Amino acid sequence: MRVMVCKAVEEYDSRVMPILSGRRLTQPYPTGVLQMSYENSTRKQSFLSQAVRAMKSIKAGTAVLAVLAACASYPALAQDDGETVIVSTLAGSGKQGFADGKGSAARFSYLGGIAVDAEGNLYVTDNSRIRKITPEGEVSTFAGGECCYYDRGRINPARFTDPIDIAIDATGNLYVLDQWKPKIRKVTPEGKVSIFVDDGFNDPNRIAIDAEGNLYVSEGGRIRKITPEKKFSTFVSANYGIAAIAIDAAGNLYVSDYDNHRIRKVTPDGKASTLAGSGKEGFVDGKGSAARFNYPAGNAIDAVGNLYVPDNGRIRKITPEGNVTTLAGNVKNHGSIAIDAEGNLYVVDTQNPRIRKIVIQRP
Repeated sequence: MRVMVCKAVEEYDSRVMPILSGRRLTQPYPTGVLQMSYENSTRKQSFLSQAVRAMKSIKAGTAVLAVLAACASYPALAQDDGETVIVSTLAGSGKQGFADGKGSAARFSYLGGIAVDAEGNLYVTDNSRIRKITPEGEVSTFAGGECCYYDRGRINPARFTDPIDIAIDATGNLYVLDQWKPKIRKVTPEGKVSIFVDDGFNDPNRIAIDAEGNLYVSEGGRIRKITPEKKFSTFVSANYGIAAIAIDAAGNLYVSDYDNHRIRKVTPDGKASTLAGSGKEGFVDGKGSAARFNYPAGNAIDAVGNLYVPDNGRIRKITPEGNVTTLAGNVKNHGSIAIDAEGNLYVVDTQNPRIRKIVIQRP
């Protein structure tokens, strides 16, 4: 038996989703949760059509249908028996801007990388700012402000120009990859900004950190390693289209190879292999090369070594053995992804600036 749960936490209007009874939503409706079980189907539309008929048969009210409309827009599928997935919005109105506040009262401008600390606080790069989001969805500006690092002939060391990705170490220090005149900035838990390294890069795009505090930066088809003493080396060099990198507790590095539709694994000694993906574009669950991806983007690793990858509208789960399943479907406009200590996933919605939360409930 599969279970589908959708939590409607946004305000819906006629611009977003036609109500399934044939009318349109023209005002906000109450938050609610819809849970329905179904067998022999993992297809959204099949499930939803059955759900609509069931709702109409019991003459469900408008508010309930509004929740169902939320499911149509953001469905979540549980891929294992007894496992339930809930997708909701933690923060962001979906409209561009800079506004601190809680939940949908907050606004983001141009979201990039995301990281989570030991207390479950999120940090995201947002245009020229670093925003902090508490587990309750309270958004504040943690560092940065108006653009730019170099402005009108003056250097502003506490400002960012084009921060694209972010990583966090065991003591809560942030490392921000700023693409303009590439540099890595360090931000302490108190919000103090300094330059960690500011040379030796050629078009870097992603950053990760291991348990020993070594940084890994992707640029072109290679990944550079930077020690806490700021010594550079080439960790791996290959013809990868690197969209994201992440490191597990054992020091293995995982690469979302966007161009080649594969997930790569690089051991601590730099030995590279393909964990999953045939190299052909598509959506196919399976083990190793039997699986297919469709431009995999971010990645994040849980405490037991499972990898979660946003894959062109879906969230794919990959076990340490390379078994690929689809955790959630139709999670649109995905970008970076992070996971907290409790196993909750957070996905950046790049087109409608907001942070989506995915909760996996297990029996």
